[in-house]
Amino acid sequence: MSTRVDPALEGLDVIELHEAIAQIKSLPEELNKLVTYIRYSSLPSSCTTPKQQADYIAKTIWECGRYRFNYHSKYTSKKKGDSGPPNTRFMYNCAQNVKRQHKPQKLPTSEVKNRDKGQMETYDCGGWLTITIFDNEDHAQVQYQHGMSHKAYWRRDVPKEIQDLIETNPTLTVDQLYHDIIIPKYGVPKFDRKALNALWREQRSTQWKRDPDPHKSAVKLVQEASNLQGGTRNKPMYSVERVRLLEREGYSALAFVLPDVLRKWGGRIREIQIDSAWETNGSGYEVFSLLGELYGSGCPLGYLLVQSPKGAEKDVVSGKKEAFLTEFLSHLQENWEIRPIVTLTDKDWSEINACRAVFLDSKHQLCFWHCLRAIKTRLATLRRKPGPYNVDAAVREYDYIKLDFVPDAQVENPSKLYEKYPVSQATTPHVLVRFNGSLQGPAGGAPATQRRVFLKVNGKIQSIVRLPTTLPDSNEPVEDIDDEFDDFEDELESFLENAEDDREDDVDQEDGPNWQFEDDETTSKSGYYVFCPAPHRRQLLKLFTRHFCQHPLLFERLDSKKLTAKEIRDGAVHEMYSFCEKRGLREVWAYFWNNWYQTSHWKLWARSSSPYLSRQRTTMGVENFWRQLKHDFLHNVPRPPIDRLVWILINKVTPAYYARFTSLGSEYAAGRSKPLNSFQKYFKKSWKLLSMRKIQRSDYTTNINTWDCNCGQQKYNPYHLCKHLVQAVAPPPPSFWRNISRRRTTPLYRHSHLRSSSVAEPANTHTGGITDGDDNTASESEAGEGVPSVARTVTRAKRQRLPHARVNEDSESSEPGRPSKRVNVERQGEAREGDIPQDPSALPSDPDDIPPSDYDGYSSEAQSRITSDGEDEEFEVDEYIESLLARADAFEEAANILRSQVEHRNKVWLKAIAKSKLGKDVTDFVDDIQSYEGLRTQTTTWGRGKGRAEKEKAVYTMGYKRRTAGPSSHEESAH
Repeated sequence: MSTRVDPALEGLDVIELHEAIAQIKSLPEELNKLVTYIRYSSLPSSCTTPKQQADYIAKTIWECGRYRFNYHSKYTSKKKGDSGPPNTRFMYNCAQNVKRQHKPQKLPTSEVKNRDKGQMETYDCGGWLTITIFDNEDHAQVQYQHGMSHKAYWRRDVPKEIQDLIETNPTLTVDQLYHDIIIPKYGVPKFDRKALNALWREQRSTQWKRDPDPHKSAVKLVQEASNLQGGTRNKPMYSVERVRLLEREGYSALAFVLPDVLRKWGGRIREIQIDSAWETNGSGYEVFSLLGELYGSGCPLGYLLVQSPKGAEKDVVSGKKEAFLTEFLSHLQENWEIRPIVTLTDKDWSEINACRAVFLDSKHQLCFWHCLRAIKTRLATLRRKPGPYNVDAAVREYDYIKLDFVPDAQVENPSKLYEKYPVSQATTPHVLVRFNGSLQGPAGGAPATQRRVFLKVNGKIQSIVRLPTTLPDSNEPVEDIDDEFDDFEDELESFLENAEDDREDDVDQEDGPNWQFEDDETTSKSGYYVFCPAPHRRQLLKLFTRHFCQHPLLFERLDSKKLTAKEIRDGAVHEMYSFCEKRGLREVWAYFWNNWYQTSHWKLWARSSSPYLSRQRTTMGVENFWRQLKHDFLHNVPRPPIDRLVWILINKVTPAYYARFTSLGSEYAAGRSKPLNSFQKYFKKSWKLLSMRKIQRSDYTTNINTWDCNCGQQKYNPYHLCKHLVQAVAPPPPSFWRNISRRRTTPLYRHSHLRSSSVAEPANTHTGGITDGDDNTASESEAGEGVPSVARTVTRAKRQRLPHARVNEDSESSEPGRPSKRVNVERQGEAREGDIPQDPSALPSDPDDIPPSDYDGYSSEAQSRITSDGEDEEFEVDEYIESLLARADAFEEAANILRSQVEHRNKVWLKAIAKSKLGKDVTDFVDDIQSYEGLRTQTTTWGRGKGRAEKEKAVYTMGYKRRTAGPSSHEESAH
């Protein structure tokens, strides 16, 4: 028996659902109240439970109307008798019913930040839908009531046809579905992208979800891929091999390697690098990626995923990670016989210790970029003291180190040390002296038995280096360390300026988080303590860079023979210590010795500690891998759960890299021209740039046979090129770029086209092994293994340059309006005040008779850097002068044009020029210089401001010499 309120439904008893819907749709007005019975047989067979039956009826009813009903509650009655048979009553309320809305968690007050987006409009409509499912009956009762008419519910769920579209196009992404199919076919949808994303993830999750627990699901995925091995499979690159790891309480870990990659290329891999990333998943796992060097790029070999307990101590976590890494790397060594000669990491001790524990015969190499960034950040941290400095151990190894040259914390009265070793607050030139082509002092230490040579700079005497009693008859130049960085300056600047995570490493900071420092480095409580004055930081970084890049396979500047590994370290320690002692940098020296220059640390970062010259010196390969993973494979999946990340690594990343490196092999597309690999592209770019550089001096000796040059630039170039070697070789043909690869021993490059233009092409000679670096060309027809037997001194015509003469610093310029040129060091052969006498007897018999020098690198008269005779920098300065003078002429002509047009009062022209940006940078330049000249003290800071204007001002004023007399051009024009 049913109660029928609407006349259109009178006469109906138990009806089919579709009949009830048809009657509702045929009503001339909106349905307000209804009671009827629906037969179960009209429901889909998939609706087997009372909840499923009720949900289906409710959804069908609200889809044919204007309002949506949400599930509210249920009530189950087991009573029998007058109240009717046992049943379950399901209640649904109108989604816009004001009495059924969730209360906001935040109060709408000014003190609480609320969302800009509010709730949808609600009404006191009293909308309810009750569906009663009777036990052992063939029908259900439907009661519907809605007291008022209001705005229809705006549906945001994805329609069925769109759901089917997603299911039938499993390879399309959400972006492709939305922009390429849905919008063109259906127009602007009512649902939003979030709903589409949620539905897409739900349907795709069956690909990677094997268990509700993401870790267990990831383990099952790896096991499935591992089971693919040994059988016939269509996609061999999808297989993996699980690494068995010991369980550790509180930690979750999973590791696997790529057997197909290792089987194909593992035998030729001699360099590996490992690094971790955090922002790759939403499950809190640190993901380690191991890459092997292949064709000059990084090829993934395996992955380790570690989840550490929250709140655990840093040392405990590091130890556990080291244990996992050791097991992971041991699996590769024992099962796949990976035998690298170089392992590369950043300064993570868990990675360092694991690599050294597993690969005992390998050279461990710290990343060049991470080293520079760590030092740069440390030098800019003002209040953090160095750890305890073992001066006794340092003196036992190098007896010239002074026992009292120690940090403040290790002496009772630091003020006496400040008197003995005053801290220089200005940049002091760091110079090297050569006699007959040999560097004096650093390479061999400074025995007390040798006498000293003094160099007079700016009228002051400065002790430079100790020399033997008998001096050879020579007129070798004095050179600044900056001379070695001529062709490397731009790359070094990019290393120093581009900091990760937008960190302002070049700005001073009082202190930093403890993870940036060693455990024994504490914060000073003194407000006057400064770890390292700003003017010295750039020179320290350049010194470290030279020591990092030196290698026994490469010549030093103007040296006639290569240094041994021991000579390189001895010279580096002496050079760094002497630099710090001259400037009173006791804290800095303790830091460098503790963290970098003592024996146990030196061999971790100095390239000279290995007989091989590795192809990679940074971990940019694995950094690039993380960047490609996030941009190419995770750009639509920010921080996925760990099981989905594992699925992507196995089924997306591995096939892509497998295909890429397969295409780089000699067997792929044999007989067809192929594009250059990453190494070859950048090698060619560097070669082309160096081929256009001007060569100013001709006394460097190059040997194409051994690919050597004693210009000193070769060690800095990432491909170990220099302009002298590049320009000594005949222009190579296009095939040269496709076949070139760098070796790890002498000669660094071996190719038939590496020959002088005057030498015929030689026959190919025997190549070395894979370890030597002959892995990329051994099987290719055009291997380019011939070695030209030619060694010659490069001779290039010197370019036309500005005339130089000895000009007195106080002399006026011969040309009005032009600044006078100041030459710091005159031409070779001219007598100069302060020259080292050729006769040893001219030296004072007692060095103590030499008057003390108060020269600290800068004087009130000149701040020019010491440069050497005939050095490349002298010509470079000439180029800058020519460029600036030409620019000044243009400025003067522009000023004359502006003045000539003002008197004509042409509004159109005046308005256009006044609103343009013409001369704005010149105005800023003048304002900054005038502001700088108005300061009482001259700033000497290496750190730059955060704002653009502050950075520009630093560029304009750093190294600027104040004008001593006369009004500025601005003041003159005002009069």
